[in-house]
Amino acid sequence: VSKNIQLLHDTWLCRKPDSTCPSSHCYVTPTGKHLHLSHEHFTCWAAAILKGFEHVTLSTPPNYWLFDVVNQDGNIAKEKLSPVLQHRLKDLETQVNEYHACPCCSTAPPAPSQCMNRTDVASDVLLPATHAPGDEISISDFCTHYDLTSTVLKKLQENLLRKACSLHFVSLQDLKYMQFNHGDITDL
Repeated sequence: VSKNIQLLHDTWLCRKPDSTCPSSHCYVTPTGKHLHLSHEHFTCWAAAILKGFEHVTLSTPPNYWLFDVVNQDGNIAKEKLSPVLQHRLKDLETQVNEYHACPCCSTAPPAPSQCMNRTDVASDVLLPATHAPGDEISISDFCTHYDLTSTVLKKLQENLLRKACSLHFVSLQDLKYMQFNHGDITDL
């Protein structure tokens, strides 16, 4: 590796005057652009020569990201790419151009109006409108499940509430009319 690095150092001395090129070693592309070569570049290039890649020589660097020569417009120089990659880039460019021809239309759903806000309307309802009614279990099972007193169960049964899902339609005023005390209303 060290012999190849020394050969690369000797081969790629920068020929530009010191004031125009800040690097002492450069790879010059066929278009005349300079790629400044660092120790990492030389090590990678020398290792690729040792591996015996058929396209890597002292005059042609390996196909590796360190050697991606960039044009002034920001694209990878075409002379560095294989014919397969050149063809693929050409296909991608045509796809991008086709997609840019179509206008982009995005729509957003309208914001819900204030009349749909039920917090002020549902403030006196036992279960707010934002809560769905529960399973259709009996009132006695409901009271047992939520550890409600027997007086709560008795008052609900006296007012002919048989299913727990019917509590969704009961207001706080209705509970006061059924003579529930404040503690029972709070428990519910």
